[in-house]
Amino acid sequence: MNKDKWYNKIEFAIIVVLFTIMICVTFFNVISRYCFHFTLSWTEQFSRILFVWVTYAGVSWAGGINVHLRVYALCEAVGKKVGHYLILFGDIVTMIFGLYMCYKISILMLNALRLNQTFPSMQWCNVAWMYLAGVLGMFGLSVRILQSRYFMYKQQRLEKAQAEND
Repeated sequence: MNKDKWYNKIEFAIIVVLFTIMICVTFFNVISRYCFHFTLSWTEQFSRILFVWVTYAGVSWAGGINVHLRVYALCEAVGKKVGHYLILFGDIVTMIFGLYMCYKISILMLNALRLNQTFPSMQWCNVAWMYLAGVLGMFGLSVRILQSRYFMYKQQRLEKAQAEND
């Protein structure tokens, strides 16, 4: 039985909770608009922010379950050993890209905080909250790929040790 650690479920829980809230807010807005001819100005912007958070949690989650973008067809064409190195190279490039984007988005986030930027329809919410999702998501992608690679390496060593014992 495969028991996942609690930290392997963080992104999925964030996705489920925020997506549920987004659906409820959007549903309330649609019902209030068409049934009561009344709309809250902040619901559309709030749903967009939740969508950004869901998207970046999904990016991190994809790295954690090892389903981020890869080109497996090329790896199969060049053979298993060379394909393994191509996938490793792709993982390294993706981790570097994730860390670079984390850095760039954090600059935007800090500027939004410094300038006290808010959303037009939500004057009470700083734009930095939206950028925080990008920082966490891209950093999470890099960390989760590294974690995935570590567990693959550990599994290969275990299989090799078992093969030597048999």
